[in-house]
Amino acid sequence: MLRKIIKTTVIVIASLLLLLIVLPVAFKGQIVERVKYEINQNVNADVDFGTFRISLIRNFPNVSLRVNEVKVVGVDEFDGVPLADIGSFFVSIDLMSLIRGNGYEINTIRLDDPKLNFKILTDGTANWDIAIVEEDAPERPEDAEPAAFQLTLQRIQIRNGHILYHDDYATTYITADNLNATMRGDLTQDLTTISTRNATIGAFSLRYDKMPILSRVAVNLTATLDADLNNFMFTFRDNRLRLNELPVRFDGLFGMPEEGMLMDFTFGAEQSEFRHFLSLVPAVYAKDFESLQTSGTLQLDGFVNGMFTEDEIPGFGLNLAVENGRFQYPDLPGAVTGVQIGGSIVNPGVDADLTVVDVPVFKMNFAGNPVDARFNLKTPVSDPQVDAALTGRIDLSQVENFYPLDPGESLSGIITSNLEARGRLSSIEAGRYREFHAGGRLQVQELDYVSEALPLGVKIKTADFRFRPERMSLDAFESSFGESDLNATGSIDNLLGYLFDGQLLRGSFETRSAFLNLNQLMEQIPEDETPSDEPMQLSVIKIPENIDFSLRSRVQNLVFGEMEISGVNGRLRIGEQQAVMDNLRMNLLGGNLVLNGSYDTREELPEVNFGLNINGFNIQETFNTFNTVQVLAPIGRYATGSFSSTLQLNSVLDENLEPLLETLSGQGSFRSSSVVVENSPAMVKLADQLRLDLFREIPVRDLSLSFRFADGKVDVDPFDIRFGQSRAEIAGSSYFDQRIDYVMQVQIPREQFGTQANQVLNNLVGRAADRGVNITPGETVNLDVKIEGTFTDPEVSFHLAGMMDDVGEQLKGEVDRLIRDAEDRVREEVDRVRDEVEERVEETIDDARERAQEELDRRADQVIQQAEQRAEQIRREGKRAADAIRQEARDQAKKLEDEASGPIAKAAARRTGEALIREADRRADQVEAEAEANAQRIIDEAKAQADRIRAGEE
Repeated sequence: MLRKIIKTTVIVIASLLLLLIVLPVAFKGQIVERVKYEINQNVNADVDFGTFRISLIRNFPNVSLRVNEVKVVGVDEFDGVPLADIGSFFVSIDLMSLIRGNGYEINTIRLDDPKLNFKILTDGTANWDIAIVEEDAPERPEDAEPAAFQLTLQRIQIRNGHILYHDDYATTYITADNLNATMRGDLTQDLTTISTRNATIGAFSLRYDKMPILSRVAVNLTATLDADLNNFMFTFRDNRLRLNELPVRFDGLFGMPEEGMLMDFTFGAEQSEFRHFLSLVPAVYAKDFESLQTSGTLQLDGFVNGMFTEDEIPGFGLNLAVENGRFQYPDLPGAVTGVQIGGSIVNPGVDADLTVVDVPVFKMNFAGNPVDARFNLKTPVSDPQVDAALTGRIDLSQVENFYPLDPGESLSGIITSNLEARGRLSSIEAGRYREFHAGGRLQVQELDYVSEALPLGVKIKTADFRFRPERMSLDAFESSFGESDLNATGSIDNLLGYLFDGQLLRGSFETRSAFLNLNQLMEQIPEDETPSDEPMQLSVIKIPENIDFSLRSRVQNLVFGEMEISGVNGRLRIGEQQAVMDNLRMNLLGGNLVLNGSYDTREELPEVNFGLNINGFNIQETFNTFNTVQVLAPIGRYATGSFSSTLQLNSVLDENLEPLLETLSGQGSFRSSSVVVENSPAMVKLADQLRLDLFREIPVRDLSLSFRFADGKVDVDPFDIRFGQSRAEIAGSSYFDQRIDYVMQVQIPREQFGTQANQVLNNLVGRAADRGVNITPGETVNLDVKIEGTFTDPEVSFHLAGMMDDVGEQLKGEVDRLIRDAEDRVREEVDRVRDEVEERVEETIDDARERAQEELDRRADQVIQQAEQRAEQIRREGKRAADAIRQEARDQAKKLEDEASGPIAKAAARRTGEALIREADRRADQVEAEAEANAQRIIDEAKAQADRIRAGEE
């Protein structure tokens, strides 16, 4: 008995363990699909995930759940915008809490490689507000007892997170890369403590509107906060925050009452050394910051206090003061000295338009090069009022004395500035430029910069910018890079309106260059930006709505890829989200090109619409240079010579600026005074089958053709070519996938046929004779050639074109014989009927003379009636003969077409048959007309006789 109990117990335990292992696997598919369905039914987003794993053994007595590749994508106004893309989601739940059913005790939630993308539109709509609210759900009474169901959470962990916060409503933008944090706390209690230790962000950036505040700053945070989860209030205490090398203290509270967010924070730098503030400057922090020698004092503090709602913002303030700042790298002779910064950002709250940004002092000396600036901004929302100035002179050759340059890097030149702006944006908007004081000059002289990334260097001999309220003008710009040079002049209108209010920016420039080597420019792109095992790809360039630029360019010589281009001259206009080329001329590929057209980015994918006028291009160079030519004209691979062309082309481009072939359409013409097609696969096959080498190399003079392309196909209109003493008419279609369908009607002098070619010709003649058609080739042999298959593997067939014509002549002779026989039968019948009628009419007249006068009228009518009957009989006989002629011709035409083989022979037979039918119809109409004339003559004679009878004359 005991043994049986032990055995039963062992079996039960083993079965339970087996179920714990097998069930999550056995029903994995059903679980995954059901979970996906339930989630998507309860959120206003598209949710999906990859592999799914449940384990009751791994963390027993806890249940562990892991879901990989979790994706949440928005819909409606956030259509296609990802909210979350989580590499792995892990949760550990107490098993007994699942069994009890009155709540879940979650031990750990962990997110691995999460990418979270939070967006708020200008109307305040947030993309994370995806929960579907049931409008008909009953409201919970205020005095109702809390539900027995509880959810507890002990630990949340994020590893290698990436967070983007894009708030258009508050014009605040945050990115946080490489986020690693662990948060602990018992979220079961209404009052609890939540803590995090050494949470880090590899690169943190903060931008308010267009003003960068922090850029890729390393963050380390240790914080403890007391949480009142019942009222959703959080009080921060024992907090340590480090931004790069700057330690910051902060304390206060954050709450979320029924509407809005309550904030009451104070913060400030824990230490007063200028060095720590300097670490927030990315360029300085990245260069041997540990060895940097610094001095000077820092004061940094601020606050946030008030409610943040749809109608108001909290008050905030930031104060910054740097006194006697100085820093020097130990191995360099020069230093940056005299750093004086005083500034503040203040807003009393409620209205963002009350914000005042004031930086009255910003001074520093770069190794003997002083820079002095100030900046003040008021009413930034309604009507920005600015007062700013920048003066200074920097000798760039001195930079290496106070800032360590990279190996291979050198810099020289002089930059001087004397700029100021003072006034309201409304004055600019209204065109009252006198009310807005803005002016100054920025000059660059003899700038020379070389680095490992730019080994050829960039040189600016001079650049002279002048500023006025309504316009920034570029009076002179002379530069060179490697072998290339570029000069420019021009102006930009409404720069301030564009910067402050996003208004239309207008500009006009003229550029000139003696030589541009674009290959050298592309070679200077750093290798780490383009992986060596992948080709560099272009991407869609969206043209902004609020830009209207006109560019006139002249380039004497230009190198791009294998192309050497000269005489570039034309106008480019950028506006209304389009780039329009106007009469852009250039010399290349042995000829010249005139280009007109547009690049349009108003839709999601850009569209191009170009008109090209080509004159004298080299065929081989053109084919090898342009992929589009290889698609439209694959014959170019085997052609040599030069050509001229007009081409109208329209296409939508993909993300890499490659034409989408299904949208490619247009038309054009091709002209060449001399072109040679050599070893084309189709012509080589035709040469092999005919034993005629003249098709292996076809020299053509005065070639002219027209074509159209759309829906993946190029249609070529019929055109004539002459090569040697031969000629051909060609027409057909080729497809973008290299399929071809062409017809050639070739005329070859008989004298060009050698022994083998004559044998082929004799075989064709014998084949015609077997079909009852006798053909004797004349001095010229006519061939119908059909070319199908693909361009590289064509299928070629041909027939004697004269064969169908000879059959037609034989059939035409047969129809002529039938027509003559029918005409003879009709004439004989007409004569017989006429003689019979005349004889009976005479007999009737003789009888009438013997009868009484009262019988004259009756008999006269009878004469007419009989004549009409005979006339109708003549008409029937004529129609019967004519119908026989018509039917015979149609039967012969059908027989001719049925016996023909191949599309070319059938087409020739059809044309011959139609000619036979037309000739037969003409002859039949003549037969009917002759019968009608004879019938009418009999009736007329009978009527005349009847009149004489009635008159007693006969």
